[in-house]
Amino acid sequence: MLSMQSPIPLYRQLSGILAERISSGAYPPGHKIPSENELSMEYKIGRPTVRQAMQALCQKGLVSKQKGRGTFVKEKTEAIDLFSLAGTSQAFLAKGITPVIRIIDKPSIRKIEGIADTDNSVDQNPFAGKEAACFSRLVLVKKNPVIFEEFFLSATAFPGIIQSDFAKYSLAGIIQERYFMVPETCRQSFIIAVPPTSVKSHLCPENDINNKPDKIQTSARAPGQVLLVHRILSFPHAPDAIYSRIWCRTDRFTFSQYLRGVYGQ
Repeated sequence: MLSMQSPIPLYRQLSGILAERISSGAYPPGHKIPSENELSMEYKIGRPTVRQAMQALCQKGLVSKQKGRGTFVKEKTEAIDLFSLAGTSQAFLAKGITPVIRIIDKPSIRKIEGIADTDNSVDQNPFAGKEAACFSRLVLVKKNPVIFEEFFLSATAFPGIIQSDFAKYSLAGIIQERYFMVPETCRQSFIIAVPPTSVKSHLCPENDINNKPDKIQTSARAPGQVLLVHRILSFPHAPDAIYSRIWCRTDRFTFSQYLRGVYGQ
């Protein structure tokens, strides 16, 4: 029960109780959470307090609101270590998941639009105004799109790279095995953004129920928004040799990063 004497806000107490029921299995995936009225009467608190508790659960990714139907427990999502340097395929395979890679824009050499960034910002394409080897691909799991990747590579550092089969082999593997190179540094930035039509049409197709704001949405992000990762890889004697934009559907997987630290250094 809730404690009126506790320094912990009532909405946090309630969200904790509901979160415990979810983690224990009392409320399994797909289970409908009691309505605001029901919870308000059960715990003798106001509906605004209940609403705050539900918003907290949404932000934690534990529940989702379905317009006109109520609030339901979400399916548990796998945590994928996507942001390591092992590559997308390896990140999924490490969890026993076999992804399907679909090439969207075939590898080619082209001049990149834009003006070169003088501030060396990680969210700006270092190849702007220059030629680069480019391609994009869609990653699907169980026929569902989960990641859209756009790659820009130095054609000088990686001659002949566009002849590679990026649907069959990982980029990290190709770079290491064919060019005997491994990244020296990696810079990344993370933002929530609405993808352009060229990306959205593949990553969030119109027939996808999770892409329709009137069906399912959470308070954690606005409809149509996904996680966007900007990444720049530098190699010995080849700085800023690979730039990528990685668009991630966080409603389907939890994407994480494992950092190996060295104590005292």
